[in-house]
Amino acid sequence: MKDQLFDNFTTADGVKCPVIIGRPNIERLRSCFLHIASGLYHYKFNKVFTGECKIIMDFVTYQDYKTEAFKLLCRKIFQIDIETFNSEENNQYIFNYKFLEPDQFEGVSKVI
Repeated sequence: MKDQLFDNFTTADGVKCPVIIGRPNIERLRSCFLHIASGLYHYKFNKVFTGECKIIMDFVTYQDYKTEAFKLLCRKIFQIDIETFNSEENNQYIFNYKFLEPDQFEGVSKVI
């Protein structure tokens, strides 16, 4: 991470947590998320994923208008669906994920 600053974040109930503030290496993060997604797919279906996986990170503002618009659309869809979100087997204290049914464009979505 570039330009690192170490600080503390105070939660609503007054608990202080150490945090690192800086500029992440987006390409490295994308690669990590791709490996995580591939591993989750292999774990669930017991086969190697051979399709295309596009990683959209919600905390990134994309310069490309189409990618940014797609990110905002995904955010809306996930906000609507979060009420009925039942996670796959996981450790909810670390992260949650779920495989969704293919959409009308034959894409399989994964939420992490």
